[in-house]
Amino acid sequence: METESGRSGQFTNEQGQFLLACSTVLFDRYRVLKIIHHRGQSATIILAKDTQRDRQVVIKALHAHSVWFNIGLQEARILRQLANADPHKFSRTARLLDVFVYDSHICLVFDALNPKPITQVFKGSSYTHEEKLKNLRKMTLQLLQVAGFLRQNHVIHADLKPENILFKDVTDLNTMKVVDFGNAIRLRSEELALYHEHFEVQSPLYRAPEVKG
Repeated sequence: METESGRSGQFTNEQGQFLLACSTVLFDRYRVLKIIHHRGQSATIILAKDTQRDRQVVIKALHAHSVWFNIGLQEARILRQLANADPHKFSRTARLLDVFVYDSHICLVFDALNPKPITQVFKGSSYTHEEKLKNLRKMTLQLLQVAGFLRQNHVIHADLKPENILFKDVTDLNTMKVVDFGNAIRLRSEELALYHEHFEVQSPLYRAPEVKG
């Protein structure tokens, strides 16, 4: 992982959030096109153009704080582990393209996906009831395959919810990807202890009933 030097604090507000203007070039490579999500709990999400590869990417810029920085490092390690286990890109998990540090923010670079969550895919569509059921079964099977892949690689996503299931092309269900491994942990005793002691790693609305309360 490389660091852009001489930038400390220049693009960071008092809350540690990334402040950027369109056309800003990050790391001499990624030109900012749009801020997709500015006030996320842990990160600013940026749509950018990779000027070296002439393609659009999404950059997840973790807030400038040691906690979020370490979470970003953990996410990058897990994504690289999964990529090494999936050289042919069959797993339907987010693919990490690049990692760099800019103005004290660890930045993770991904393929650009449609931000519409899975819950919105069928709204306003012309699918019949039977077609919707068929597609839901297909997506369920794909998600089970993702879960099986993660289990084989001893990884718990820990935040699997509709907002973290996206598509490259919403008209093609085969482009589905599971994203946001910021809460993911590996099946190691020291990491499992954190999972059992701190249930906030799961989004409350999607938390299993047996761990609520």
